[in-house]
Order: sequence, then C-alpha cells, then structure tokens
Amino acid sequence: MKTSTLFFTLGVLAIARHAATAAPSYSVDWDVATSGGGSSSGGTFAVWDVVGQADAGELSGGTFSLNSGQMSRPGLAGFQTRVVSGGRRIFYNGSSLDGGSTAANASDDAALATDKSALLPGGTATFANVTSHPSGITGIMIDVEALPEALTEADIQVKAGNSQSPGSWTNVVSPTITLRRGAGSDGSDRVTLAWPGGVLQNQWLQATIKATPQSGIDSDDVFYFGSSIGDVGDSNSNFEVNAIDVTATRLNVAFSQVPVTSPYDINRDGYVNTTDITSVRLNLSVIPSRALVRLVAP
Repeated sequence: MKTSTLFFTLGVLAIARHAATAAPSYSVDWDVATSGGGSSSGGTFAVWDVVGQADAGELSGGTFSLNSGQMSRPGLAGFQTRVVSGGRRIFYNGSSLDGGSTAANASDDAALATDKSALLPGGTATFANVTSHPSGITGIMIDVEALPEALTEADIQVKAGNSQSPGSWTNVVSPTITLRRGAGSDGSDRVTLAWPGGVLQNQWLQATIKATPQSGIDSDDVFYFGSSIGDVGDSNSNFEVNAIDVTATRLNVAFSQVPVTSPYDINRDGYVNTTDITSVRLNLSVIPSRALVRLVAP
C-alpha cells in the first residue's frame, strides 16, 4: 500500500489535489477520535483532503502515515468545512445552455448565471440577486470545501415567499440533491439543488444549509435568490415588470447570439426575439403590489 509520511511536529496537513495547484493547509486535531478512536500517542485517524474525501492513516512514534485507501463514513478530523467565497450560485436548469436536460450533471456548469450572486444576510437585494427566467428558479449550486458527506433533505431547508419576513415564508417542495466531488471552485465539492420549472416563480427563495454532522459546517449558512419573470433590470430599487421592460426587450432584439448575461434573453436560449418579448408581456405587474419585493435580508 502506497504511503506518504508526515511528521506530527508540523501541526498542519496540506494535501494537493493537483500538483500544479497550491492546496490550502488545514490544522489537524490529533486528539479527535475518528474511526477506531485514537490519540496523539497512536491509533487510527481519518484526515480530510481538499476535496472533502478522507484517507485512512495511523500515528505511531510521532509519525503519521497516510494511506491511499479511503474510508466510507469517516468522522470529523479537525478540518473546517465551509461554503467557499462566491460559492452560492444560480443556474438555468433545463435551458438550452445545459442541453435542455433537467438532470443534475456536469452540463449544468454551462448554464451558470455568471452575472448573478446570492443575497446574503444583512444585504439589500439588487437585480444581481434576481433571475427573470420564465421557469423561475430551477437550480442552485453550492460549492463546499471539505464536505464530510453527501447532503440530504435533513441538512437543507428551503422556504419561499414575497415579503420582508422570511420567518413567515412557507417550505417548498424538496429539491433533487446531487453531489459532484471536486467539481466546484478550487477543487471544492459542488452540491446541486434542482426543482421542476414553475415551482419557484415570482418570489424569493431562502436556502439554508444546516449545521449538522452530515454537512460539517459550524453554523447555518443562509442565502437568498429571487424570481421576477420578465424583469430586465431597469431598476435596482424595484423589480416591477412594466412597459419599460417590454420596450427595452424590443429595442434589444438580436438575431446573432447573445451571452448568458444578457438581461433581454429572458428564456436563455441565446437570442433575443419575440419569444422574450411575449414572456415580458405575460408577466406584467398589473398590480404593482404583486411585484417581487426588494428584500432586505435579515
């Protein structure tokens, strides 16, 4: 069995996913019992590497030997699990960008809304936190560093509403949860939450990754995305869909392909045409109070 020897006196462990990429270093709590228990004087340990997987190892006489085999259900070994910076993103699942497939797989990476970001607690919403896609919110990706286990419904809470009181929002249908090890930013693990089109439209979504043994994070991670179908971002102060959005879409009709960041390509098929104009018209905020509120995230 191939082993690499690390000296206990170093106090930190850095395992590179790729030789050309510098890996972050993590301190290891040698006194935390994992599979089989153990202490600084000897025993069996599980050590997280940078992609959230675990390797078996043994400590004897101050020298830690790391084996190539992996443990199926390792215990916590001192690594800090966290959502990476910028690792909460929305994507257009089932659009032409991912081949029209609603399955969660690597094709979804091409459907990432690169101009959108999550609204975090304490922030005030802007158009950068809102999607205008006709199907509403269909998919979210979360990049997590050193994720212990695949997340389940028990580790995630999703609520939706259109008020300034997220505590009163209702739980939504559970998403399909998929994990792709090492597929996220800098070799992190990519968790995908996907819903059928039409489930989350014209409202805010609050996603919470709970602090559970399964997730490994030390406190709940909460973030928000909004859906305002047909909004082209003419204002950051409100998300009302009106004649301005219709006119702007008509003036930006394009017969050549546009990037995913174009606010006028409502259905994200790569073109701005009558289909997009129709989507805007069908979603006019006839009663302004029905428009997506500009959320101040608690």
